[in-house]
Amino acid sequence: MEQYIWGTWVYAADLTCVQGRQQPAPTSVSAPAKSIGKWTAFRQRLLGNLLNPKAGPIFAIILPQFILPGDSLWRLLLMLCAYEAILFTWLHLYGYLLSRAGQSRFGRRIQVWLQGVTGGVLLALGAKLAFEQKV
Repeated sequence: MEQYIWGTWVYAADLTCVQGRQQPAPTSVSAPAKSIGKWTAFRQRLLGNLLNPKAGPIFAIILPQFILPGDSLWRLLLMLCAYEAILFTWLHLYGYLLSRAGQSRFGRRIQVWLQGVTGGVLLALGAKLAFEQKV
């Protein structure tokens, strides 16, 4: 059952990615976005991470595979902290690279390429999960 849930979720994420890719590029140059403070940005990202509905399947389906019945609460907390550290580092690096790419003259091409690669990876993962045989 898990494979069908994950397969559906991956395809839904991929459809969102593909739909975003098909949107036409803006024809006019808009004014630069207003800069916000560091703490405001931090609060927004923290709330965005804590209220992210995609985190539920990760903690409900994947994390219990690594927790044994006799494990202490500290092990669970350590695993959650490690997950958050990896996620924070990845999102920070990804956001930085995308912002730098957006400032270059190749920004739109890079964005379209990244969305295509992401869509292809998500489709492949969804297909693998959907057609994987349980032993």
